[in-house]
Amino acid sequence: MMWSDYSLAGTLEMARVTTLPIEKAARVSPGQGISAMQIITALEQDVLVPYQKRQFEEFKSGLELIQSDRGGMVYQPLTGLHTDVAQIDFISMYPAIIILGNISPEVPLPDGLTPAHENLGVVPLTLKPLYEKRVAIKLKIRSYPENHPMVKTLKERATALKWLLVVCFGFLGYKMPVMDVLKRTKPSPEVDARYCCAPKRLPKKKALRFCTCMWTLCG
Repeated sequence: MMWSDYSLAGTLEMARVTTLPIEKAARVSPGQGISAMQIITALEQDVLVPYQKRQFEEFKSGLELIQSDRGGMVYQPLTGLHTDVAQIDFISMYPAIIILGNISPEVPLPDGLTPAHENLGVVPLTLKPLYEKRVAIKLKIRSYPENHPMVKTLKERATALKWLLVVCFGFLGYKMPVMDVLKRTKPSPEVDARYCCAPKRLPKKKALRFCTCMWTLCG
């Protein structure tokens, strides 16, 4: 299904980390891969896994939606042609928030990024190896020249891991995952809004744009 994004090396990486058969990993969505990994992690931690998916999102008032589901933060860009522009990027921001805040269905909600429990829950325990492996691969890519034959393979593997991490937030907040995590995905945008404003205060000039990354004028 995602063959056009990460080809054979990425498919093999997907099969390796999700434990899905290669022929299935090449056809299913990254969301199903995350779900498979989550079930394995839950069983390893002696956590019961529902036999069937029977989740329904509870009704939220307009005020509750405004407070907890505001979506991404985007600042209006400064129109025009600019020079000396720098980019501040966040590697897998939402997965990092879930890991640092220990956001999981069986763990109390964190206070900002301060986890309520020191032991990682099922969700962050599933995501942490993926996050660390992707960061390690990206650092490995930087150690090679751009035309090195290993670069293409490593980029495909990193892309496969990126897709698993990218879908983790949206998929875990959807009705399809086996584990009940609908209520636990709300803190991520709240933490995003609170902590990702910090880089905006660093530059002396206004940011051109800000979401999961930010462009700012230098000098």
